[in-house]
Amino acid sequence: MVQKFRAAATNDGPSTYAPDGPTAAPIFGLGGQQLQGDEIVEGGIATLVSFVGSLLNDGDLCWVLLSCDAGAQQVAPATESAHAVQLGQVENIASPLPLATSASTSPNQAVNQSQVLGVAQTIIDVTASRTLGTTYTNTTGKPIIVYAAGTCGVGGGSIAITIDGLVAQIGNDNTTGHAIATNLIIPAGSAYSVFITGSVTLNSWNELR
Repeated sequence: MVQKFRAAATNDGPSTYAPDGPTAAPIFGLGGQQLQGDEIVEGGIATLVSFVGSLLNDGDLCWVLLSCDAGAQQVAPATESAHAVQLGQVENIASPLPLATSASTSPNQAVNQSQVLGVAQTIIDVTASRTLGTTYTNTTGKPIIVYAAGTCGVGGGSIAITIDGLVAQIGNDNTTGHAIATNLIIPAGSAYSVFITGSVTLNSWNELR
């Protein structure tokens, strides 16, 4: 039995249909699931077909929504490359990992763009608020870059950056008056420090954060 009618309201979840005579029975989509919301739209012409069989509603009478003007259409899970997919099946095309809608905390999750180095970050001069040899922690939730620059005195020297207690980057020069600089990416949550050896004057300490 096929029924067509103008919908009086938009469904916001599972729905039933009761034509004259039969009792109300649940409405299923073409994907074999009960309606979830917005498949039937107020003012749209909905087309239903009655169904009795083991595939739906435990074999009891139900209705299958064939179409509704401006309504969302339900599809079965895609199993082949040319099939329409359900929203729950969509993945990052460039990666098999599930997408993150907030900051990623799992190694098996695609990184949210807000965590990418350089996105929503700026270079900040932190020279006045930093002290050589003091340990700081990157609490931004994403990688930062530390840039340290200075001038060599008599005999020269070096500028080094540590990560979690290990010397990870060193810039050195033995020529008096030469500029010397180094930089390093600091992972989120890591402790870092900058120190100098020999005759070097620190001129600037900038951070991309």
